[in-house]
Amino acid sequence: HNAGRGGCFPLHYDNPGPPSSRALTCILYLNPDWSEGDGGELQLIPFLRAPVRVNPRHGRLVVFLSDRVLHKVLPSEVERFCLTIWLDGSVNSPRDTRLNLPPTALKDIKKTADALHGSASQRALSRAVYPDEYEKSLLDCMGGVDGCAEMLESHAAHLRALSGNKPLKMLVDALRKRKAETADAEPEMVVE
Repeated sequence: HNAGRGGCFPLHYDNPGPPSSRALTCILYLNPDWSEGDGGELQLIPFLRAPVRVNPRHGRLVVFLSDRVLHKVLPSEVERFCLTIWLDGSVNSPRDTRLNLPPTALKDIKKTADALHGSASQRALSRAVYPDEYEKSLLDCMGGVDGCAEMLESHAAHLRALSGNKPLKMLVDALRKRKAETADAEPEMVVE
């Protein structure tokens, strides 16, 4: 239940890593009177692909991989209801969570981006690849409440730590460039 008044959720994965065993996120929307402008849409952000905005229409079921789909809930101006169920599975093995790229990863960034899109290891890079989007979502959802400054500082500290690793920074910079190219070529898709 979201009471409206601008309530939302910032960017996150439903399975942020071990010890979580969430494999699938299932959301059933229960909003018979929802209409355009009410807000509360789910925005899915598949890694280095065009975002998908899903309107929370009554009876709609949305299912996605908990460990591979970055997402947020946009501010809701009216009361919004949904039922969320997480199905557990065999996730977060060392193979799933380790960022293990070949030395040629920077030579073919499209291939690397495609590999990360299908891998839970993208979670290690997402805040650095989407830094402004993370910060904006925190401000949109948490701005003006206790703990917001600490969340923003935690995000900034994460970015500083990643940028201190030169090979990782080169990878992140190449992925950001790929993200910009993708954004120009693929506009957001809306599921009415």
